[in-house]
Amino acid sequence: MLSDPYSNPDAAGPASLAAAVIAGGKSSRFGSSKALAELEGRRLIEHALALAAAIAPRVILNYGALNPWPEAPVPAVADSYPGCGPMGGILAVLAAAPATYIATLPCDMPLLTPEIYQALFRLRAPERPVVARSHRGLEPLVAIWPATLAQPLQEALEARQYALQRFLKSINALEVPLLEIITDYQPNWFANINRPEDLEEVRRVLKDKG
Repeated sequence: MLSDPYSNPDAAGPASLAAAVIAGGKSSRFGSSKALAELEGRRLIEHALALAAAIAPRVILNYGALNPWPEAPVPAVADSYPGCGPMGGILAVLAAAPATYIATLPCDMPLLTPEIYQALFRLRAPERPVVARSHRGLEPLVAIWPATLAQPLQEALEARQYALQRFLKSINALEVPLLEIITDYQPNWFANINRPEDLEEVRRVLKDKG
């Protein structure tokens, strides 16, 4: 089941947490803006914002060269370092979100659940991010970031170190094996939409669930 609409974002989540939808990807393999692709009557970006509102009282949207949805009912910030990958988006939201911790959500994984972020938030740490590890491996955009990491991120970007997974290792990020700590873990949660056929597969999954 997908997230509830985000009509009342102040109703959910701890006060110390904000949630940021990362929508700065180029969608080169999809052929058009993934964020605007429709799934069950809503755009992928709407599904991601709904999930964000379900886990945190404050929601922010990050985008790359162009804002995919200028009418979004949440604040939006551009990448701090355009064209440098997701680290520029993460830095932008850490600098903009008024919270101690920021949950990052990719806009192209519409089956993610609040339960994932609740598990990560319980393990939050003031000096390092807490990152999901799924059955596929590390999921670097499914994470809880302390706002204090804005400075190390900026230093890495200024040094042209753009590899997010390498940065996570350099700061000793906590990797959380969700398969081991969530009893009803579902592999489909981490379905990632990169190509049109990926979207069709997610549609089939949702249809089978009925």
